[in-house]
Amino acid sequence: MGSTLEDLRTFPDEVKDEISYALQIAQYDKKHDRVKKYKTLSGVLEIISNYDKETYRAIYAFKINKYIYILHVFHKKSKKGSKVPGEIDRLIRQRYKEATNHARKNNT
Repeated sequence: MGSTLEDLRTFPDEVKDEISYALQIAQYDKKHDRVKKYKTLSGVLEIISNYDKETYRAIYAFKINKYIYILHVFHKKSKKGSKVPGEIDRLIRQRYKEATNHARKNNT
């Protein structure tokens, strides 16, 4: 969704590999050990990848109909806590609405 693919391409190779692998596992209804529930939105999960003392996240909606939607990826810059900043949370919520609309229109 949105600029997610372009944003992901800027991440270190190790992070891209971990996120890609976690998403491959998700396709088979499995959960990578770096995946947890996204706290503020039901049906949404997040992959947390730590690399070189930095944290990277990928937020995705798990199988709306037959699709997995990667809603947003970002490099977490805050060193305090695990909370997602408000503007990012709003973007994720908007993309989730877009994903559910897309899935509804493309339900086969």
